[in-house]
Amino acid sequence: GVRYFWSHMSRSQGGTGLLIREIFLEQFESFTWEEVEDGRVAVLRLRGSRGGLDLWPCYLSATSSADRVESIRRISANTANIHSATSVVFGDFNFTMQQADRFQKTAGAWSGDTNKPETDVWHHLMTQSHRFSEWEQDQMTCETGIVLSRIDRIYCNQHVTEQLDNYTSCGAL
Repeated sequence: GVRYFWSHMSRSQGGTGLLIREIFLEQFESFTWEEVEDGRVAVLRLRGSRGGLDLWPCYLSATSSADRVESIRRISANTANIHSATSVVFGDFNFTMQQADRFQKTAGAWSGDTNKPETDVWHHLMTQSHRFSEWEQDQMTCETGIVLSRIDRIYCNQHVTEQLDNYTSCGAL
């Protein structure tokens, strides 16, 4: 079977969620679901004899830079120590990190470096403090009438020694 975990915003707005196979959950001794920010940020904390794994589904604000920065701060404040759990943060971040993450169709130009507040806070709190790195996927995941953008991403703070003989990436569905 499958276990469902949800965090809703309202009847008219969606939220974020996670579907996990029961057989996967059985590999851990305990799990807890925490809604860090209703409908925006949640975490499934899995703990067992072989360690911990925290899965963070996210749906950051599409309209407010300040709200996205606050969501990033909440994720950081609630991220477990890297020695007690590996964390994977994923979802719709609704901001771009690099120049080539957004393409303006009408102008025929890249414009992905316009979300500086979010990018700066992410780099300071998540990359530097918690050692998160992106699991690369190069596809544009959002298309509107005027832009293509890569706003859906996955980050993991897996220790560098776990990455020495592995290459990890992901693909958009």
